[in-house]
Amino acid sequence: MSRLNGQDAVNLSVKKRSCNNIIAISNKVDKIIKKAQVKWPQGIKITKVRDKFGDIELRGARF
Repeated sequence: MSRLNGQDAVNLSVKKRSCNNIIAISNKVDKIIKKAQVKWPQGIKITKVRDKFGDIELRGARF
């Protein structure tokens, strides 16, 4: 167990291999979370930390 913003938390790390597409991986993770979330107890929340795809989106929006 760990803590995030003062709350108990569980960490899950997803890493891409050099040959994989970070955008496709991020989209797939989002779909898996959305599908699985309906089975979780009320009040469970997902917070992405160190979301590299979000960083890439921001960079792309600047150009």
